[in-house]
Amino acid sequence: MDIVTLDRMLVIAGFIGVLLILWAIAQKYRGPLSQKVRSDSPMDVKQVLSLGGDTRAILMQVEGQRVLVVTGRKSGTSVVTLADASEPEAVA
Repeated sequence: MDIVTLDRMLVIAGFIGVLLILWAIAQKYRGPLSQKVRSDSPMDVKQVLSLGGDTRAILMQVEGQRVLVVTGRKSGTSVVTLADASEPEAVA
C-alpha cells in the first residue's frame, strides 16, 4: 500500500499552485484594496495599549472625534469621548 502516489502528489501540487496564484494576486492589488477598505470605515483605531492582565486601552477616531475605550474580560467597559481631534494639541 503506497501512501504517496502520483495522483496525490499532483493534487497537492495543484492545490499549492492555486494558493500561490491567489497570493500573487493579493500582493499585486494589496495597495488599492487596503485603501478601499480603510476609506470606507468611519472608525480608525489609532493605538492599543495593554494595561496588564486582560485590560486594554484603545484610542480610536470616530467621525472626527477621539474616543478612549478601556475594556477587559472580567471588568466593565468604559467609553470616554476626548477633545476634538482636529484641534492642535499643546505640547509643553
